[in-house]
Amino acid sequence: VFLIIVCVLVALTGLVAAQKDPVRPELTVPLVPKPSGEATDTHDDDSSRPATMQLNPAACDGSPYSATDEDSLNGAIACVNAAGTFTITIDADITLTGDTTAIDTDGADEIIIDGKNNTVDGDSKGLVFAVEGGSIASFKAITITNGLGRSYGGGILVRGNSTVVTITDSIISHNEAPSGGGGLHVDYGSKTVVENSTISHNKSKYGGGIWVHSDGGVEFTDLTITNSTIYSNVATNIGGGLLVALDGTVSVDNSTFSENKAPFGGAIFTQDSGSEVTITNSTISANSVHPSHPSLVGGLGGGVLVTSDSKMMIENSTVTGNIAHPTDGGDGGVGGGIFEVDAELAITNSTISDNSAKEGAGIYWN
Repeated sequence: VFLIIVCVLVALTGLVAAQKDPVRPELTVPLVPKPSGEATDTHDDDSSRPATMQLNPAACDGSPYSATDEDSLNGAIACVNAAGTFTITIDADITLTGDTTAIDTDGADEIIIDGKNNTVDGDSKGLVFAVEGGSIASFKAITITNGLGRSYGGGILVRGNSTVVTITDSIISHNEAPSGGGGLHVDYGSKTVVENSTISHNKSKYGGGIWVHSDGGVEFTDLTITNSTIYSNVATNIGGGLLVALDGTVSVDNSTFSENKAPFGGAIFTQDSGSEVTITNSTISANSVHPSHPSLVGGLGGGVLVTSDSKMMIENSTVTGNIAHPTDGGDGGVGGGIFEVDAELAITNSTISDNSAKEGAGIYWN
């Protein structure tokens, strides 16, 4: 365990109590399993979903393409899946009946999805957007909601080495994925930037709001979050707001994680030796962990849980008002603000205050 705390204001209640007893209870922290493979979650492998309509690209008449309904949106994506720089404007609210056509250009300069402050609603019938195959795509001024992923990613799925996605001035909300990344799933060497955006009210087993990971064998998967809010997301297992695993690297600046919930790592959960998270000028507040998994203790790391040789740096930030709830029998409820075990954690010029837990209200390390 490697822990550095420099110039930190800490709420000592609970932290001191955690240091009094040198014999710590055995606490079980679950780890997310390695996904079973990139090809398992492609856009075209579930016959139970409504088929998406793709227009013949030969009929395309040039960018920008206007999308006003599901057919014109899928047709526009089919048109831009070629070399060049293209813009699709969302000129009306759109409700889907299934997955949209994947953005898979592999060589196009850039695809721009300009939402014009309109909404694409998955209606709980499919993943709203997938970007893969080395594509470069930008989403701006768009609301992506009610998506339902088959496994990973309910709102946006970003995957594939060299795939690059930028999300600005947008909202990703009320999406769900059964396995991971309810709002946004970023994996397999891709890079994503989230700016001036909100990711809220999404749900999944792992990473209710966002899941970032690689497979340990390709380039690192990168996510940058700036001037954004990750709010009120729920994971039924680990990482309510954000889960980082398997060579995922994340940078968070001037952003807020609040009111996210999970049994482990209410706001943020990190694991694995290649995973690194840097948090600067940000606030982690009012997140919570609630023991709800019948075979696990739960209730560890109300704000943040750092484990399994991962690394986290917190600088010029505030961790406040987070709660680690114990079970009715008194198990769990450890690390109200931060729970760290078998990992590297460095905190500088930051405030850790008014967090609560049965043990280690501010910080618990083992």
